[in-house]
Parts: sequence; structure tokens; C-alpha cells
Amino acid sequence: MISINSHLTMEEAQQIANSKKDIFYFEPLYKANYKSVFKFVSNRIASDDDTKDIVSQIFLKAMSNIGKYNATGQGFSAWLFRIAFNEIADFYRQKNKRLFINLEDNGIEKLKEESGLEIDTREGQALLTDSLMQLNKEEIQLIQLRFFDDLSYLEMATILNCTETNARVKTFRTIKKLQNIYPNETK
Repeated sequence: MISINSHLTMEEAQQIANSKKDIFYFEPLYKANYKSVFKFVSNRIASDDDTKDIVSQIFLKAMSNIGKYNATGQGFSAWLFRIAFNEIADFYRQKNKRLFINLEDNGIEKLKEESGLEIDTREGQALLTDSLMQLNKEEIQLIQLRFFDDLSYLEMATILNCTETNARVKTFRTIKKLQNIYPNETK
């Protein structure tokens, strides 16, 4: 599970203010967010080397742009995850690769519960992978954020830069599309 702090704490606000004056003060922000950002990226990138490069880019961009950070209702980690989301999209755009999907058991279980898909066997997981690959990139990202990152709709909205309602509706429509693609015997 990835934790996105949707509200800025007083301590974070002070660290950000200090970092805007002297980048030396960015270190506590880096240490507090590194693991969750790394997990977020590694769930989407197959290569460890590429993951490390992207995470480095994320924090470099955050450090370089800390002066532009404006706490408009979102926490610092939410801002980092938005940068991460964009960096991952850039990676796939530049490399012209297919999206990597890390199908963890607890995410599959959550997807199964909410969608009603029969994903209990290895064959079911293979069918799920094939079905997911028929979705577009945005739809795959919605599934990843909701079920495999275990994010709330509010957290998803923060990353996707949309409203909570819009994140919920898009996810619902994606689940419906997945139900129509997946060869489920109980249809």
C-alpha cells in the first residue's frame, strides 16, 4: 500500500519553507518520501535500473522546483506522486514500451471483489493480464492506482489531476470494460 498524504503537516510546511531558502533542508522531505515513491515507480517499471533512474529524476525535479511548490490543498507527497506519474508517462512515451503491470495477490483479490471476475487460478491471472493489455494506458493506470496501489478515489484524483468524482466514474467505467473483455463464465 502506498501512502499519499493529502494534507500538508506543519513539519512538512516548515521543511518546504526552509528548502525554498536553502536546498540543504530538502533532505528530510526526501527521506520521508523515498520508499513510497520508489514502490510507486517499481510497480510500474520492470527494470530496477530504470526504476532507480526515474526515482532520481523525480527527486531532482522536486528539488529543482521546490520554489514553485504551492500547498493548494494537497500534501507534499501528493505533489511528488504527481511528478512520479508524469515521469513514468514520459518514460513510456520516450521508450515506446508497453506498460508494465505488477499484479500482486492482494490487488487481484480487491479487483476480484469489486469486479466479480473469477481470477482464482493461474489461468485466471493469465486471462486477467491478457484482458488488461486490451485496455488503454489511462485505464490500466486507473486499475493500478485503485487496486494495486490501494489508493482512495481522492488520492487517485490528486495524482490524476481531476476531481474525486471523475476518478470514481472513470474507474467504474474501466471495471465495466474489463468485465466485458475478461472471459468470465458467470456473465
